[in-house]
Amino acid sequence: MPASEPYRIGVDLGGTKTEVVVLDPQDGVVFRERRKTPLVEGYHAVLNCVADLVRDGACRVPAANSCTVGIGIPGSVDAVSGMVRNANSVCLIGRPLQADLERLLGRRIGVRNDADCFAMAECRKGAGAGYGLVFGVIMGTGCGGGSASTAWCARDRTGSAGSGGISLSTLPAPLVTAATGGASRPRSAAPG
Repeated sequence: MPASEPYRIGVDLGGTKTEVVVLDPQDGVVFRERRKTPLVEGYHAVLNCVADLVRDGACRVPAANSCTVGIGIPGSVDAVSGMVRNANSVCLIGRPLQADLERLLGRRIGVRNDADCFAMAECRKGAGAGYGLVFGVIMGTGCGGGSASTAWCARDRTGSAGSGGISLSTLPAPLVTAATGGASRPRSAAPG
């Protein structure tokens, strides 16, 4: 018997609010909840808030289905040390957020910069779908930027797309058109 498609749990950990959404295999929203991010209470309060939201979301996944968990954070995770850096939510800096959440939840999770997550979502299923390259800017409690294509999310060596840059002069014409908001969608990038 083939395994059923996984549900997806996504968490947006922000400076003001933290929100979880559970998507079924057809991208339908099964559950969504938003809570105030307890930054003033410190790292462990934020850690527990995220873990509680993931647990609440996981309860909505049918027992026969598996689920994946991804978390967008206002910073980046150092690939070598696993510590959060460059976060506007300073209580996260220097903390092993991913490892701590995996220990609390007893499951593997993905943690990525929130601007990268935003750009990738727009590239795959949002306003940027069908374009070769998407650049998104987040203006909220903090400010960040992320770049994505249909196959990858651009990051510089710091793990933050917003701290790097893309030179449009080095990209193929269809990508430049998409990146600069050209009025016509390049034929090569049009959805099939």
